[in-house]
Amino acid sequence: MTAELNDIAARFILRREGDDWSSADEAELKAWLHESARHQAMGQVYAARRSSTPQQGRQHCEAIAKQFQAIAGEYEELAKLHDELSKNPQ
Repeated sequence: MTAELNDIAARFILRREGDDWSSADEAELKAWLHESARHQAMGQVYAARRSSTPQQGRQHCEAIAKQFQAIAGEYEELAKLHDELSKNPQ
């Protein structure tokens, strides 16, 4: 799962650096990053139940949400670096 998320993030980064990045592309990126919140909400639903199956579902959702959050953090740091490089071209 992590490799797949990294591949998707890399494709977004490459597309964003291109000349044809649009507001629709930005919206698509933001929607993808917000998947983390969806998985967190699903985890809360599972947590409200008492059997072991929902507990496993909650753990799964939390793990996916953490992966999205980590990728979003890396993406934000890379965007900051790109912004800084664009201000000081060499």
